[in-house]
Amino acid sequence: MSWDPSIEAFLAWGRTERALSKNTLAAYHADLTRLATWMTGQGKASPSAVVASDLTSYMGALLDEGLALRSLARHRSAFRQFFGLLRDEGLVASDPARLVEAPRPSRTLPDVLSEAQVASILASPDLGTALGLRDMAMIELMYGAGLRVSELVGLPLGAVHLGAAYVRVRGKGGKERQVPMGESALALVEAYLAR
Repeated sequence: MSWDPSIEAFLAWGRTERALSKNTLAAYHADLTRLATWMTGQGKASPSAVVASDLTSYMGALLDEGLALRSLARHRSAFRQFFGLLRDEGLVASDPARLVEAPRPSRTLPDVLSEAQVASILASPDLGTALGLRDMAMIELMYGAGLRVSELVGLPLGAVHLGAAYVRVRGKGGKERQVPMGESALALVEAYLAR
């Protein structure tokens, strides 16, 4: 099987069997298309022609292009899953990606806001306006419930349970969790909804 149908089959598998997000599928599509283009340029017209040393050379080429270590790790993850599926489906005799190593990105701690920055953020909403009240409720809810920004902005009203003081959040990978709301967040959300 040539590259394009193999990639399409992998993406269909990711969509149906693994329920990967649109963003993840788009990233895998871009990464695997890039891999296919490079391999075709090296005379590898199909995934079955690829051996481990080809993938190692590809990783070296990406590194030479100046890709960040996190991007290299994502490329490696994409082609490891891709070749693993092809092996499982009997489309390649062995998995050439199994032993390919990638430089591991160092783990960095996230930047932390100073007390002055936090105070500035908390003082910025004008509680005398509906938008200011909404903004403050969002800040309190996000902070108090430990929500990601994407989780907060995608939170439907039906997921907020004021009587029981919790929110039902759908996070990464479509996983759902229930998170308690703090008193301050609860009061601000109630005030916003009442207004």
